[in-house]
Order: sequence, then structure tokens, then C-alpha cells
Amino acid sequence: MYYIVDRGSIKRKLKKNLTLDGFMMKPKMRLRKDFIEVKEIIILDRTLTDNVLKMQFQVAFKRLFKMVMNIMESDDASESDMNLALSEIERTKQVLKDKYAQVISQNEYRRMRRKVTILEKQLREKIIIQQRFREMMWSMMQTRQENLEEKKGRGR
Repeated sequence: MYYIVDRGSIKRKLKKNLTLDGFMMKPKMRLRKDFIEVKEIIILDRTLTDNVLKMQFQVAFKRLFKMVMNIMESDDASESDMNLALSEIERTKQVLKDKYAQVISQNEYRRMRRKVTILEKQLREKIIIQQRFREMMWSMMQTRQENLEEKKGRGR
């Protein structure tokens, strides 16, 4: 790991092999001339880690929530849209389990997991309602078709 310190025209390189136990993240910053390029940050403080991951989760959850709400409010949502949303929910749950569970507090992890589970339940209910509606419409169409065939079959 290298640290490059640039003060005016003096450039120094410091090489330190530190093994720090904490949460490593890669910041997403736009580079400017007066900024130092940071490739990775290791956060050692547990409460700061909780807060950073909470903010990251909120961004992902808002995106997921908008996707599910668009499907819930739409009457003509396709099955592929619903499956896409379900796969996004599963992916978010897996990220929570793999990335967040070991780093954040248990209470925060349970709260995040509960939010995603509620969204999943609502979406699954919508899928079931839509399937029942399709089955009902199909049976009505079949019944109507049979009635029309019976009327045609009767002669003079």
C-alpha cells in the first residue's frame, strides 16, 4: 500500500504494510486537480461503518421500492417485470447477508432485512392476485366459448 503526499513540488512516497481490521470500501468520487485520489478506504469505527452502510442501503432500497411500487400500481405489469423485481429483491437480500451482516450491528441488519422482506411479500401477493385473475378470465372465456358452441350446435 502506497501513500503519496504531494505538497507543492515536493513529492514523497510512503510505503506501509498495515493490516487493519475494518470495513473496506472504494469511494465514488469525481477527480479534480485539488483532490487526492483515493482508491480505497478502511473504516475502523463501528458506528461510522453502520452509518455509511445504512446510507448505501437506503439508496439501494429506494431504487428497489420505486420498482416494486411501479409494478404494484400498474394494472398491466407483465410477469417479466415482476420476475425482474423479485430477482432484484433476492440479490439485495444476498448482498445484505454477504456484505452487511458481518459488519453492521444485528439490530440494523434485522431492520434492513425486514424492509426487504415486506417488499417481497407485497410483490408475491400481487403475483398471486394477477395469476388468479388470469385463471378466472381464462375460465370465463372457456365457459363463454362452450356456450357459443352449444348455441351453434342446435339446429332447426
